[in-house]
Amino acid sequence: MSTRARIAESFGDRLQKKRLELGLTQKELAALIGVTPGAITQYEGDLSSPSKERLEALGKTLRCSIDYLMSGHQASSPSNFARDKTEIEVLRIIRQAPVDSHPGILAALRAAARLVTRPARAS
Repeated sequence: MSTRARIAESFGDRLQKKRLELGLTQKELAALIGVTPGAITQYEGDLSSPSKERLEALGKTLRCSIDYLMSGHQASSPSNFARDKTEIEVLRIIRQAPVDSHPGILAALRAAARLVTRPARAS
C-alpha cells in the first residue's frame, strides 16, 4: 500500500479491514472487547473514538498494533495475539466465564491438547 493510500485510510477503515480479515462480525468484536455492536459501528464510521482501554483491546483482538489502527503504520505483531477465529472463540469463552472457573477451563484445555497431540500407538 502506498503512503498516499495509507493516509487516506481512516481509523474506521483500518478497524473494519482487520475485523473482516479475521471473519468477525461487529457483534462478535463488540462482545470480545466489552462494548455494544453500536459502538463498533460508530468506531468504523469514524463517528466516535474508543477509550485507551478499548483501543488496547481492539489491537490485541485484531492482532495488530495500536499504532497501525491509529496511523496505518504496522509494527511487528506480538506473538500473544489470537491467530484465528477458533482462538478468539476460546478467549470469548474464558472471558465470559467466572474468574474462579478459569483454572478448571485451563486444565480442561491442557487435557484436550494432550489428547490431540499424543502420538498414535503402534499395533
